Amino acid sequence: MSSQAPLTATQPSPLAAEAVAGVTDPALRQVIADHWEYTMRWTPTWATTLGDHRFDDRLAPRDPAAIAVSEAEHDALLSRLVTLDAARFGE
Repeated sequence: MSSQAPLTATQPSPLAAEAVAGVTDPALRQVIADHWEYTMRWTPTWATTLGDHRFDDRLAPRDPAAIAVSEAEHDALLSRLVTLDAARFGE
């Protein structure tokens, strides 16, 4: 089990608005925003590189339990995405 506390943030990424810029569909916008948060939490050094300093004191957990949690979160995001009706997004 990881010795670090779970990767969570009390405030959204300062870069979140840029991540969803131009996305007008509310459901798609939320999935993208949630994916952005997922990415920042699970790759904290990348977040720091991009200017999101909420996880500066962290390295990405690499223990089996953390990887399983990360994969489950990723799968849940993907499931939400594939249920969206792509026809309503236009071309």
